Amino acid sequence: MDIAKRYMIDMLRKKDFDQIFMIDALNGQAYSYEAFFRRCLRMADMLNDIGNEQQIVAVMENSFQLASLYFAMMFTERHITVIDPQKGKDETDKIIAQLESPYVAGNKEWMPDDELDVEKQPDRDGIRERVIQGIERRNFDSLFLITFTSGTSGNTKGVKHSLNNLILTAIALHNKVGTASDSRLLHVMPMTYMAGILNSLFYPFIAGASVVITHRFSIMSARNFWKTVQDYEVNLFWLSPSMLMMIDQLDRGDIGEKYCQRHDLTFLVGTAPLSNELRQKFNKRYQVSVYASYGLSETLFVSVENDASLSRSDVNCVGELLEGVVCKITQSGELYIKVPWMYLGYTNENTNDYFEGEFYKSGDLVRIDRDCLYITGRSKDLIIKGGMNISPALIENVVGQDGRIQENVVIGVHDHSGEEKVCCVYKEDAEGKDILTLESEIKKSVLEKLGKNYAIDYLWRVDNIPRNINGKIDKNELRRQWEVNNNG
Repeated sequence: MDIAKRYMIDMLRKKDFDQIFMIDALNGQAYSYEAFFRRCLRMADMLNDIGNEQQIVAVMENSFQLASLYFAMMFTERHITVIDPQKGKDETDKIIAQLESPYVAGNKEWMPDDELDVEKQPDRDGIRERVIQGIERRNFDSLFLITFTSGTSGNTKGVKHSLNNLILTAIALHNKVGTASDSRLLHVMPMTYMAGILNSLFYPFIAGASVVITHRFSIMSARNFWKTVQDYEVNLFWLSPSMLMMIDQLDRGDIGEKYCQRHDLTFLVGTAPLSNELRQKFNKRYQVSVYASYGLSETLFVSVENDASLSRSDVNCVGELLEGVVCKITQSGELYIKVPWMYLGYTNENTNDYFEGEFYKSGDLVRIDRDCLYITGRSKDLIIKGGMNISPALIENVVGQDGRIQENVVIGVHDHSGEEKVCCVYKEDAEGKDILTLESEIKKSVLEKLGKNYAIDYLWRVDNIPRNINGKIDKNELRRQWEVNNNG
């Protein structure tokens, strides 16, 4: 039996099925392992009755229903494709059009009745055995999940993973971090991206922890962050650097500081580089340790910090390599990665183009010192904003459709926290008299066509866009000019 499958079965045999596994903070309902998996088994039965389509497509916001759907898929031989509902209509339609025979499950009418009181007739041992039998039957190596991430070409890439991949990397992460089984995680990552699936659902499941489901992170949830943490006695977090910054900026009271003094909290951070300034500021205020991590949609987790690596690391460290991870560094400093949980391929790209033998070409520039991995730069022309990969080409294409724009280029610029923001540098076809109207219409067009994740943060009108000796737009020079103009 495979390692991942055996690990799950052993864990479920030992688990107290009366223990709370998932709490739906949106309706106040708590679900034990028995109640949760009873629901998932019923959902699996309903999925198997909908037809012959092997691909279930979910265009859904963060919800207990979507969280349940991921686990229900373990008891079918189908696979699930998830699309962020905040994507623009054009992009969503484009993604669905390229899928083969999809069943789009954006509506919830086919899901089990939420009002069913599954606790009235508990059958813990019976449910446990049905769950184990379903896992034993499941092919862990077959396609299980497709998520979408932006590529440098402007195309949104579908990344394919097996259930085996998700479980193996969750086990390796758990072995490195050592999350306690009485931990409780607050789920605030977007649930249609890998950080909201692997980091915030499958990882706590493998660690034996419980999960609190709430809305995806926003300014509103940041204002109420510590109240939610206190209400549900949360002590485990997966956050992005921008989330850390917003929590600190909008925390006007002392609830968070007092809560941190009384509880042992674990803050894991990923999806984007964590600046040393932000780390130190957050650590000092709340008296907690923040552990950075590194991974990609294709390779999943590669490294993570723990107490041991924190004691000997320096700025820009993203922790120790997980067991089983093999790295090569090219002469230019680019990281090539080989992992036991490598993705199965892309849906719409030539997967071989991204490999050198068995090693995935990460596009990130790194160094390794005393078994710790350090990110020094990125060769890929992507912007990582709020944990999302943003393709500049997609935005450039939309802005370029405006007849008033002669030329435009999108770059990532850093704010005071070190987070990347989207800056569109543009040159007008003729000198405009109403710049505010033009820029407002450009931002609106990008929002409507691409969605909130691609929102332009800064518009920068210039007389000329610099080019290098080869005639290509010099983005490095634009970034340098931005830094001089805004931080000089």
